[in-house]
Amino acid sequence: MDTVIDWKATFDAFPDMIFLVDAQRCITWMNAAACKTLQLSLEDALGRSLQALVEDPGKGRVFEVTTCPLHDASGSMVGALCFAQDSTVRHRTEEALQESEKRYRELVDAIQEGLGIVDEHEVIQFCNPALARIFEVPVTDLVGRNLRDFADEDSWQEIQKQTAIRKTSRESIYELTIRTGQGKRRQIIAYASPRFSIAGEYLGAFGLVQDITERKESERVSERLLHELSCIYSISQAIETHDSLPELLEEVARLIVSGTETPEETYAGIVLDGERFEVSPEKHDKNYALEVPILIEGKTRGQVRISRNEAHPFTSEERRLLTRIAESIQRVVLRKELQGKLLFAQKMESIGTLAGGIAHDFNNLMVGVLGSVILLRDRLSPKSGADALLSTIEESATRAGILARQLLTYARGGDSQPQLINLNESVQNVLRLREKILSPQARIDYDLDPDLARIEADPTQIQQAVLNLCVNAAEAMPHGGSIRLKTRNQKVDAAFARSHVDLTPGSYVSLTIQDSGFGMNSETLARMFEPFFTTKSQGRGLGLAVVYGIVKSHKGHIAAESHVGKGTTIRVLLPAVRRAAPPAPKPKEPERRGTETILLIDDETIVLDITKQLLEKLGFRVLTAHNGKEAVYIAENYEGAIEVALLDLGMPVMDGFEAFPMLQKRRPDMKILVCSGYAPNGPAQELLHAGAVGFIQKPFYLDTLCEAIRAALDGKSPQ
Repeated sequence: MDTVIDWKATFDAFPDMIFLVDAQRCITWMNAAACKTLQLSLEDALGRSLQALVEDPGKGRVFEVTTCPLHDASGSMVGALCFAQDSTVRHRTEEALQESEKRYRELVDAIQEGLGIVDEHEVIQFCNPALARIFEVPVTDLVGRNLRDFADEDSWQEIQKQTAIRKTSRESIYELTIRTGQGKRRQIIAYASPRFSIAGEYLGAFGLVQDITERKESERVSERLLHELSCIYSISQAIETHDSLPELLEEVARLIVSGTETPEETYAGIVLDGERFEVSPEKHDKNYALEVPILIEGKTRGQVRISRNEAHPFTSEERRLLTRIAESIQRVVLRKELQGKLLFAQKMESIGTLAGGIAHDFNNLMVGVLGSVILLRDRLSPKSGADALLSTIEESATRAGILARQLLTYARGGDSQPQLINLNESVQNVLRLREKILSPQARIDYDLDPDLARIEADPTQIQQAVLNLCVNAAEAMPHGGSIRLKTRNQKVDAAFARSHVDLTPGSYVSLTIQDSGFGMNSETLARMFEPFFTTKSQGRGLGLAVVYGIVKSHKGHIAAESHVGKGTTIRVLLPAVRRAAPPAPKPKEPERRGTETILLIDDETIVLDITKQLLEKLGFRVLTAHNGKEAVYIAENYEGAIEVALLDLGMPVMDGFEAFPMLQKRRPDMKILVCSGYAPNGPAQELLHAGAVGFIQKPFYLDTLCEAIRAALDGKSPQ
């Protein structure tokens, strides 16, 4: 009994719970620690199931039970000695640790940056899914792989360099290009921290990896775009500072080279209208070239091209840059050509004004010459032998008058009598003269549109223009060749009109004359329509100038293309008219003589004297005034009737424009004829619209003067 008591006392001294259970694991005894832990007396615990109290207690408590079976003498288990410990705190700590590890794993797996651990040999010991995605290898396959497997030689050297830095206890940040498991190249940035043992031995590194491939590409594109914009800006600056197109294109070629990714290996060239502007021509390889056409008004005028060796293919940015440069060149060329056309038109207008002034003064002089011839013939006896000399003077004056009219035709379009005509008829009339204008070795072909619209034009002038163009073409082929004439209906749209200052959108009739002659260089081409400009040893240089004046006076357009050795093509556009032609006018019935009073107004004394004598010879009474002011005074103070006034335009003191309304006011019934050395479609149009009854162009023959005066007196429209 004492032994048992000692045994129990010993077990009561243990801090852990101790139970004696029978074969059914019901409690037969428990020590004091068990009573305290379970807060149960020994009497209340006897006979209760150990499992209910300790092994499955519930209430959030956890016990660890160690059982030692008890056997009788026969070896049968009669019970057990059980030791139990309260492990609730430890269990909860373990559960918390497991939960923490789970959250850590979820966090690591959710991070978009790659996380990894490598050992001292750069072997991957751990990685998250993001790192596996960057390397394009499954997580299970990536662990155990060496970084050397994903690096080229340059990248592997960088890895080793960064490892050496980490071994000095420093963190490292570096960019790297890797080759993924799928063979793709990616750029990454790595943030690595070293790992050391307690003894200070280098164990490897923790690393955070970001895929910066897209960012680097965006940076590269942005840099290229900035470079491209800089290149375009430099080109725009060059456009502003270079007046010479060849100098500009040479500068643009240099800027193209600097705008590429490998300027030291790149050739650049611009071809415009057959001329080349090149940089580094020795690097040109047509097998690896990029070309963009230069299109102007729908026509390919050249190319912008770059080339380099096969190792550096062209990028999309370079293609875009080249396209933008080609578009810039197109705009510059179009603008410069338009400026050239405008300057040419202004120059031709200035020359025309000068030529018109010369012709006007020349015509005034010829009035005196021709009038004097007529008066001398009446006064000299046929036996005097002067008739031949007078005929020579008259012929020379007539030829001089023709020359002056050609100048006026260039300057103002000449004396125009517009009608509705078919341009084909004018061409056919000229073709009938082919034997006279062409050498036997030359041939002429024509392609005339049978449905050609009519034009409102002076038939004589149009025929003269066609004839001059054919003669010019024939003279360019002294050894023979071919001339081709073609007529067509043509629509001019707004885009075409914008690039041709003398045209408005609408319907036109076109005439194209093409020859296979010598052709012209650019300098000759630029001056071909100037009066008195000629490349021939004989000739006055008025043929094409007259054509230019006729076309302009009919609100048309004329342009030429020519290359040395390739002939010349001249195109004429005249406004089309879709209406029927009016009936032909009745023939004139001239009457020479008269007794009416005529007021003759001119600042040239010789014109006044000769014309006065001619009119008095025909029976007219003539009053003379040297300027508009004198004419107004005579009109106001002369007591008799004044039936007709011959009014010059350009006079000192008071010109014809200022005098005209004053004369009308003082003599409303007086018929006023404009008499000028200029063409009727020039300044005289203003007075003709204001009420002048007719126009007489100097120099004039006596018949012409008489017809105009008689038409005014009889109230007829002058022919």
